[in-house]
Amino acid sequence: GVAEDGAAEPGPRRPRALPAWVYSVPLVGYVASMPTIDALLSSYAFVSCVLLAAEAVLNFAIIKKVPYTEIDWQAYMSEVRPVIDDGNFNYEDLRGGTGPLVYPGGFVWIYAVLYKITQNGSNILMAQLIFAGFYLATMAFVFFIYAYAAPKGFRPIYLPLLCLSKRIHSIFVLRLFNDGIAMMLVYMAIVLYIIDYRHLASVSYSLAVSVKMNIFLFAPGLFLVLLSVSRLRGAIYYISICAMVQLVVGLPFLLTHPINYIKQSFNLARTFNHYWSVNFKWVPCEPLPVDQKTLLNDCAGIFTSKAFGISLLLGTIVLWLLYGGYCGALGSRQSFLAKATRALPFNANEIATVMLVSNFIGVAMSKSLHFQFYVWYFHALPFLLWSSPLPVVLKILVLLGIEMCWNPWEGETSTVESSILLTLLHAILLLALWHGLWVGDGRKADAKDAKQD
Repeated sequence: GVAEDGAAEPGPRRPRALPAWVYSVPLVGYVASMPTIDALLSSYAFVSCVLLAAEAVLNFAIIKKVPYTEIDWQAYMSEVRPVIDDGNFNYEDLRGGTGPLVYPGGFVWIYAVLYKITQNGSNILMAQLIFAGFYLATMAFVFFIYAYAAPKGFRPIYLPLLCLSKRIHSIFVLRLFNDGIAMMLVYMAIVLYIIDYRHLASVSYSLAVSVKMNIFLFAPGLFLVLLSVSRLRGAIYYISICAMVQLVVGLPFLLTHPINYIKQSFNLARTFNHYWSVNFKWVPCEPLPVDQKTLLNDCAGIFTSKAFGISLLLGTIVLWLLYGGYCGALGSRQSFLAKATRALPFNANEIATVMLVSNFIGVAMSKSLHFQFYVWYFHALPFLLWSSPLPVVLKILVLLGIEMCWNPWEGETSTVESSILLTLLHAILLLALWHGLWVGDGRKADAKDAKQD
């Protein structure tokens, strides 16, 4: 400003600069040129690198200090052993301690490589170290997604929230589940779509599906992404790439015993054990007599009824249509569907948002979630919460509440109370996302704007 006498008003006092010769001292000059702590904490690259280094140390410590828990690893090894040792490609003969093999061909080839590297599955330490590598790769892809596509208001200082789950570390390095590999591949696919490597992204996505079928939950969002960048013809082209990958990984099985392969690896009608359900344990189901129980069926009631399964499927489809047709990225005036059908390319945030929301809807409406399924959506939770208008404190409370529900409340499993809480938290997040992303009908908004112009 200017004072009444015309002289400039004095500004805020600044610290006196050091003499120029001081900066010629190498160490002083180096320190003076270093970014401030605030600048470092505002850098996705810096925070991500620090967290990855810390995670490497933490995972090694977990492997060294926490006893390995055998759940499915030996079953996986038994399922791929006939393929490697005997050249048997009949899915009817591929079985483990937990039952028949139910995953597509990509699972077989990845675990066949692990079978060889780990001396026929006997070198557990080697397997754990490899899965620690999978975990770090997953985190690197996730950090990239947040760096390039995080919703408004999310800052690098919140990234540690992605590293605090005891359950997620266990899924990777103590249980060696295939869920972690599938999610690593799908996050890699999202990264590749963001940087516009669509061919590689489609291959990565299809490989993820070939490891575990839950990756199909991303498909509605992925279709809108492909439609937005390449119109219907281009979308069909990239979907055909996905189909070709499935043919390649399944070819030996399709050429020898195609019916058995398709029936078992793409079985969408499987039932799940009520005892291990984390989300819908509150749904009534009477335990079966011991002699009638199986690995995948332990009760009779609403939980196992076709009506319950069909209602969840229909609810999932309705929610996909509603969120696709009436929601868009933060700050957008157009819905995902309106923008995609006009071939208006999604930006990085829209690509990540539509795919992560699509998956979350599918997870929230899944008939039965088991403990290892937490990795299906854990890394997306902060992204989704910061896409909502919830206060930061409430966002963190929802995140902590969900984490709490995914750890045993009674013995080795969840309880009716924990499953009720998880269902409520999922509902809160769905409503918050609707409120945060709702844009109405994009076509009507554009028509209104056109009239005003």
